[in-house]
Amino acid sequence: MSLKKYFIKYTFEIIVIVMGISISFFIEDIRQKNELKHLTKDLQKNLLSEIYQIENYLKIRLEGFDNDLKIVNFLKINDKKSRNFFNSENEKNINIAAAIFNYRGFSPPVSFYNSLVNDGKIRYLESSEIKTKLDELHTSITYFIEANMEDEITVLNKIVTHFQNNYPSIYIEIIETISTNAFNNSDLIDNTQKLKFLEKIKLISSTDPKFKSLLYEKGLAMNAKLDGLKIYIDNINFIKNILEEKQKL
Repeated sequence: MSLKKYFIKYTFEIIVIVMGISISFFIEDIRQKNELKHLTKDLQKNLLSEIYQIENYLKIRLEGFDNDLKIVNFLKINDKKSRNFFNSENEKNINIAAAIFNYRGFSPPVSFYNSLVNDGKIRYLESSEIKTKLDELHTSITYFIEANMEDEITVLNKIVTHFQNNYPSIYIEIIETISTNAFNNSDLIDNTQKLKFLEKIKLISSTDPKFKSLLYEKGLAMNAKLDGLKIYIDNINFIKNILEEKQKL
């Protein structure tokens, strides 16, 4: 066989090998892109599912935060019309003891988001908007809510101490009523009992400047906490809308 024929033969074989490798790489690249596309779709779907759970949680928290603040604001003003306080359907669920002697925490269900971060899969969400909003949610906004919650806890401890030292009988009556209801698996105290507590505490607020000043301090923290929650809700809605659009594609 001549040198020319050898050259043509081996050149053809090399071309075939190179083409085979190139095609293999091309097919593998397509396969990986398809896998990544499916992974992204699944992650976005699961994240959206958690967003729906968070939405339900936030709805309950928003009502609770708002009702607690209504109680504190009402006790601050010099208005004795306590009997009109429980008129609306929403206010029937108000918890006076929680508003004054306790606090409502903030712990939305974010286990899937945490797993995304811990596993490093958050990078597969693709959307930079989603990742930016998620980062804001779980860092600065959550920190803002929790920081004001800590301020509220500090004040409520002062209020509890103030009542234990100056109005122990009223404090015991309220706490015992709550404990009895909890023991009987009753979540709500009837409005007559709430009204009784409200009028007693309202009287204290009108005659005790120390207690009223603590209410103002607690109200500031609660109001800021509520503002943070509303920002959190806005961000959740933004993320939800993007994810829902992506699920349609």
